[in-house]
Amino acid sequence: MSRLVGAAPDVLPLVLLAFVLPVGLAVTFGWHTPWFVLPAAAGLALVLWRLRPKEAITGSLADGAALVAILLWVAVQLAYTGEYVTVDRDPAVYALTGVWLIDNPQVAVPTAEAAQVAAGVDGARTAGLGFGGTRARLSPEFAHTLPGLAALGGWLGGVGGVLASNVVIAGVTLLAVYGVGRRCVGAWWALLPVAGLAVAMPYVAFARNLYAEPLALGLAAAGVSTLMAVTRQADTAGAWRGSLLAGLFVGAAGLVRIDGGLLVIGAIVAVAC
Repeated sequence: MSRLVGAAPDVLPLVLLAFVLPVGLAVTFGWHTPWFVLPAAAGLALVLWRLRPKEAITGSLADGAALVAILLWVAVQLAYTGEYVTVDRDPAVYALTGVWLIDNPQVAVPTAEAAQVAAGVDGARTAGLGFGGTRARLSPEFAHTLPGLAALGGWLGGVGGVLASNVVIAGVTLLAVYGVGRRCVGAWWALLPVAGLAVAMPYVAFARNLYAEPLALGLAAAGVSTLMAVTRQADTAGAWRGSLLAGLFVGAAGLVRIDGGLLVIGAIVAVAC
């Protein structure tokens, strides 16, 4: 049990990555169905497990405290999830897209019939803030990876599952941040940045609604933590595998936000230095 607790800050972000990559592919090519995403995520999780740095971490009391506190934090935030679902900019566009993706494999919304109706109504339109397109289809703005992940929650719990999904993602991000801190300053001191992030109102607000910041932060933090573990690898092959996994984490963060490329640039500069 202690090893499971100690491994959680590394393993749970890895599971998150195993879903992010197939979802990013699915929303790009219109394959967002359980029959593609779930088997692909399961298979990818096995591959990523082989890439992880072989660093045995025995769970400590601090690890257990972090895990319990984060689980309690998630439980509390689930009671206050937002209901911002409108035809608007983010986070509403993420929520509405996530709801659409529950039952539809592609992001684009067919609007040919709606356009015909709107043509006969003075002042009516079929596109707006957050949603642009043509007379044939409506396309949500921004990256679609987060809505695709939220739709997985929708497969389990409908619209409520979509709205609650980001709280779970934010909880995994807190674990990833703890994993970085544990490797930097030790387990007990690592509780401080996690506690500060967990009670920061911007983070809480972003977790309760479908903002992309928690997911991007979690992937970037997991990438940094993996790179730190790589520096402790004794064998070259293990270091290469770990570096590939770190690159997948940071690169996946680039799929989450339209400015995600900045994270990739930052990682390249850090590695070069």
